[in-house]
Amino acid sequence: MIVPPPARKQCSRILIRHILNHPGSNELLKKKLAVAQGTTTKFTAITFEQQWRWQTAVYNQLRTRNTGRCKLIGKSFGKVMGHFIIGGDEACFMANAHGGVRSIASKEVKRQEKNFDDSRCSITAYRIGTFMGDQGPTDFSIKEEKIKRGLNKEELLTKFGVASGSSVIMTETAFMTTEAWEKMTPSLMRSYRNINKYVVQTHSGGTEDPGWFWSPFFSHYAMNEHQKKKIMSLKEEGNSSHVNQAYDKEVARNDNAHAAQSLAFLRKSRYATGHITNQWDLVLVVLGALRGSSRKGWVRSFTSCNLNPQKRISFGEWCEKIKSFLQKGDTFGTETAADKYLLLPGFRYGTTPEDKKKIFDLIKFEGGFTVNCVQKLNSDEYSIRLVDIYHLRVCYEVAKQNLEHLDRGVPKDDEIENEIADATEIKAAKEKATKINDVLPSFMLKPDGIKGEAFFDHMIRF
Repeated sequence: MIVPPPARKQCSRILIRHILNHPGSNELLKKKLAVAQGTTTKFTAITFEQQWRWQTAVYNQLRTRNTGRCKLIGKSFGKVMGHFIIGGDEACFMANAHGGVRSIASKEVKRQEKNFDDSRCSITAYRIGTFMGDQGPTDFSIKEEKIKRGLNKEELLTKFGVASGSSVIMTETAFMTTEAWEKMTPSLMRSYRNINKYVVQTHSGGTEDPGWFWSPFFSHYAMNEHQKKKIMSLKEEGNSSHVNQAYDKEVARNDNAHAAQSLAFLRKSRYATGHITNQWDLVLVVLGALRGSSRKGWVRSFTSCNLNPQKRISFGEWCEKIKSFLQKGDTFGTETAADKYLLLPGFRYGTTPEDKKKIFDLIKFEGGFTVNCVQKLNSDEYSIRLVDIYHLRVCYEVAKQNLEHLDRGVPKDDEIENEIADATEIKAAKEKATKINDVLPSFMLKPDGIKGEAFFDHMIRF
């Protein structure tokens, strides 16, 4: 302990000279302090088990339901699979600015102000694209208001080259609610089937990732339309979109960058024209961002979340790629088991074997998760919540491979301990992963567990 304690300036110099610029920290630490981005506990809960469920569900569902050859070019479905994987998400665009502004201020003025909030309107845009770079339609949700005379919504979108099927939906809040989703579903389904030449001339189904919001799964009408067009909707588990969703990668960053430039121009024109930004101006801002979006951006986005069939990597390699997220999620308690039954969601354990078989037979009889099947599952007879339907998909696929799962109930403690000792794909990935605090001994004078020559080398580096 130092008495008296060092001043803030002394601590800053010690940090820079002896820690950040220490020769042993060149490969471990950045040269400058980084600003930590705000997050939540749920967003850091990225675990191995969670990733295994998602990576299994997406690829297996689409691959096992489509076989044969493409009617257009005669290639097998596996070679044109990328044209049938559609990723989408809603994005909110706001007129008011965010962030801090630094200025050279006068001593006479106690409070510095900047005019940012003349307009606080916002809109929601649903962006769609495929792995092959096909730009899908864009649907806008704006708050209900009087439309200016002479303004045609369809002509506005067509004029700026938006993909066919794009629409503007009027809602009470400008959010992507279930009502808004049902309004845009018919045009959206037509657009999916016309998004590229492969989908147009085949009867194969596609996989849609509708992002983090739940509207597609709360509307039986929307699910029925998806079923008619052979579109299967899959959603990544909650609070994992920053790892598993294509749009949240390069495409979203590109949209935000272009939108920021357009909004800055609108704010500057405010002083010359007196015009205050409205919702239709924000629609034009998004249209400008669409023109700045490239096919390569979509391809790289799908590749970065392992949804690219042509460059798909194994589960172990994927875990190595996202190890920084898995290290943060290492604090959450999970079971690592060879038995896939122990990796399923908790509600599966509480379901009796009789109910498991009853649900399994229903899904098999209906030919999958059709609208009629989902309605029955959501009824009082089966009591499956809509929010658990996508979890049930994984349970059903695993049960098809291991029918003995239907006879099992809540796992016992000794059963879990025995299974943990076995080698599995998930356990192998965990063994290769490093802990988030593995590098801490480098900054300790006498780290625990280091002796002999290793300790001597450590003292030299220290």
